[in-house]
Amino acid sequence: MIRNMQIRSKLIAVLLLPLVALAVLAAIGIRANVARGVQADRVNDQTAFAISVSSLVHQLQRERDLSAAWVGTGHDAGWGGVVAQRVAVNEALRALRRDAAKLGSDDDSLFGRRADTAVTQFNRLDAERRRVENDPSLTVERTLDIYSSMVGNLLAAESELGGQTDDRNLIRNIDTFVALGRFKEAASQERGLVYAATSAGRFAPGEFQRFATSLGAQDTWRAQFNTTSSGDQSSRLEAIQSTPDVLKVNELRNFLRNALLTGNAASSVELDPKEWFLRSSARIDLLRGVENDVAGDVVAAAKAAQSSASREAVLYTALLVLVLVLTIALSVWLIRSMTGPLRTLTRTAHEVADERLPGLVDQLHHAKDPRDLHVVPEPVPVQSNDEIGQVSAAFNSVHRVAIQVATEQAALRRSIGDMFLNLARRSQTLIDRQLELIDDLERSEADPDALENLFKLDHLATRMRRNAEDLIVLSGAEPARRWSQPVALVDVVRAAAAEVAARYWSSIVRRHARSHAAWAGA
Repeated sequence: MIRNMQIRSKLIAVLLLPLVALAVLAAIGIRANVARGVQADRVNDQTAFAISVSSLVHQLQRERDLSAAWVGTGHDAGWGGVVAQRVAVNEALRALRRDAAKLGSDDDSLFGRRADTAVTQFNRLDAERRRVENDPSLTVERTLDIYSSMVGNLLAAESELGGQTDDRNLIRNIDTFVALGRFKEAASQERGLVYAATSAGRFAPGEFQRFATSLGAQDTWRAQFNTTSSGDQSSRLEAIQSTPDVLKVNELRNFLRNALLTGNAASSVELDPKEWFLRSSARIDLLRGVENDVAGDVVAAAKAAQSSASREAVLYTALLVLVLVLTIALSVWLIRSMTGPLRTLTRTAHEVADERLPGLVDQLHHAKDPRDLHVVPEPVPVQSNDEIGQVSAAFNSVHRVAIQVATEQAALRRSIGDMFLNLARRSQTLIDRQLELIDDLERSEADPDALENLFKLDHLATRMRRNAEDLIVLSGAEPARRWSQPVALVDVVRAAAAEVAARYWSSIVRRHARSHAAWAGA
């Protein structure tokens, strides 16, 4: 089956598998780049969600600290601040849910699951708020844990954002953003603990340890921030350390820590709660300003990564499509460059075999001297130097040899014909003279037997003349005796009948002559 396939079909079969493989690889590459672009778009939406998370965390931290202080005073002071802050939290929560809706519900990544958990947990926010309002047994520590659990879920979702991309600049900015958020969360917990303790006049059991833990956490996340942040980001954080509010917070914190470490941790805390809350809140607001700047860097890096991914996807797709088109075009060109000369060679071969050589033979047959004809064979119009060009050159050589052989054969036939014609002319001349001589002898002969022999000799000479005329015809020349005009068939029949009658009466005459000679002799 394969042996009988056309060369074009064989070439297509040979090139089909690499072309299909290239097309599959191109499709895979295009799909991967398109997926990278889609992922970059998704990361951009996730970044917007993370910014909303940071806003909600900031507001929720303030509600947590105010609620803990209100609980610490025995529901005695600060309720107006709690109510006003709940309004701010609700507004930030609506923005978070709006950005969460853009993420879609088909994100099965760890970030998607954490984000879904973080958003879903706020379905019980109202119930937790009512518990804070109505549960007299709720402690400051438990109040802080209620809100810290929500904040922790939000920060957990935020920390998974870096795993959704492979852009190094974006990952670095996300790590810096997460470290700063954790640093601010530890500062907020410090604010809430101290505010609740100063409002109550003392640290409840276990609160001082949490205060010390928050201090250590701030140092840890500050070091992490310095590791991943850029020079400009580090400068922004350093710039706020020399502000009056931050300096005052550090002073109050050191005073409190020294007083508790040198005294009894369960003793009374003599620190103005309002001053502490205002100063620490101002510090956290300054941290929030730096966090907003870093968030802007994250957004810019996400948009740059999205633009880069989209640009690479377009360029890579265009390049793959171009390579695929060029490969297909080159394959088609190669197939046509091979099958085209082959078709030309086949068409020329049929033309030579069916038209040119028969026409040449006929032309040589009618030429007086075939050697005087200088026939130049028309070459096959294939000028390549490959195997097809070599076959074409070989065919041109065969064509030239065929013309040469045909010319030589025509010349040989012409020479043989001339020889036959020469011999026939000579024989015809002698036979004509012989017939004239026999006619003279027949007219003067009276002996019947001799006359009969002369008639036989005349008949043989006539047959010899016909043989000579046959040789002239075989040589291709015109016979000497021919009719100048067409003869009617009836005249031919009459002439034949007359010749038969003449021969018959001639034989009767010869018979009577022999009988008369025999009677005279007797």
